Amino acid sequence: MTLLSAKAAHMPCLTNDLAGTRLIFFTGFTTVACWFQKSPYGSTASGHALIVRIALIAISIAVWHGAYDGTLARPRFEPWMGRWWFPAFASGYLLLVGATLIAWHVAPASTLVAFLLYSSWHFGTEQDVERLTPGGAVSGFAYGALPISAACYWHPEQVNTIFRAMLGSSADSAFPLNLTRLWATLLWAIVAFAALGALLGLRGKAQSTRLSLTSLIAVELLLFRCCDPVLAFAIYFCMWHTPEHLVSTSLDRDGLFKPRIMWQNLRAGLPPWIASLAALTTLLALRPQSVTGYTSGLFVLLSALTVPHMGLNEMRRFVRH
Repeated sequence: MTLLSAKAAHMPCLTNDLAGTRLIFFTGFTTVACWFQKSPYGSTASGHALIVRIALIAISIAVWHGAYDGTLARPRFEPWMGRWWFPAFASGYLLLVGATLIAWHVAPASTLVAFLLYSSWHFGTEQDVERLTPGGAVSGFAYGALPISAACYWHPEQVNTIFRAMLGSSADSAFPLNLTRLWATLLWAIVAFAALGALLGLRGKAQSTRLSLTSLIAVELLLFRCCDPVLAFAIYFCMWHTPEHLVSTSLDRDGLFKPRIMWQNLRAGLPPWIASLAALTTLLALRPQSVTGYTSGLFVLLSALTVPHMGLNEMRRFVRH
């Protein structure tokens, strides 16, 4: 199969040969992670702590894929703001970062729910699934919600602990557990929507597209069933979502993937990424020195960086469509 035009297919990432390659790598990392998780060392307390720390480092590295947001924003802001485009963009970006951190402090429970829903939408619509399936936005949301729901279904105690730490001591003690149970209850409904969307909505589409979407469901379920939820999310985030974004933002005007554009984007994002890591490291140093403390702190801080990133991604999708 040759690379297809994203303008014609309306699906820049899943309609080319890279989809199968990414799926192979994602499956390979999942297999290795599951094996290590079930190994004698991986089952020990020290092995578990090492796994979580490696996962957190991997997530921090993968944040790089959002560090070149300024490069993506320039062609949309500069034509109507001229030389003032970057101050305007940076001010709005930092304003959303600050607003998210304030929201975590003022209304942590509502912020957690909103962030989980928004993240699910972002993870699913990155692939344009909703444009191909009969369920539309529901199918797209289902693909993005699957990792969160699977983690809650198979690892409720660990997810509950992370949610509780993210909410802080002032939160209702029953809320994190109830939220975890709700997401866990929805797992098989989410799987059904995602699977039916792929099987029924992709008739007439490329075979590799159907294979990528349906296989992705099975691999994700295996990943979150066998691995620690933090490790599982790190693999999903680093080995599926991040490459998906890198490809979708590295297309030429004909919708073809160009590695040259990808490396240009990554180079442009290097300084903001280093600055973000420095800020994350400094802020995390102020939190409790425990695996749970670092995990919850990292997710809260990453959410503040992610909200404007997801908003820009929606702007790109709206303009593209």
